[in-house]
Amino acid sequence: MVTTYFVELIQHEGKALPRVDNEASVPRVLKAGMIVSQKDLDAVATYLQKRSIDAGIFEDKEMGVRSFIFRDNDGNLIQFFAQNQ
Repeated sequence: MVTTYFVELIQHEGKALPRVDNEASVPRVLKAGMIVSQKDLDAVATYLQKRSIDAGIFEDKEMGVRSFIFRDNDGNLIQFFAQNQ
């Protein structure tokens, strides 16, 4: 069985751009995202929720995905996606 993952990284180079949540303009990754299977999406969300991390899954009908997003300890946004079945 072959598993394929898609990883998305959104980098902020520290240029004068509108701030996200009033954050300073410094070079860093703004968001990382990963497409996984429905089963893996549910498993990761459950794992995080058991550790008191808000990982509520929502459905984006326009994109045809289920997803959740959370902040890591450094303030980076991490998002997981799964294609709707």
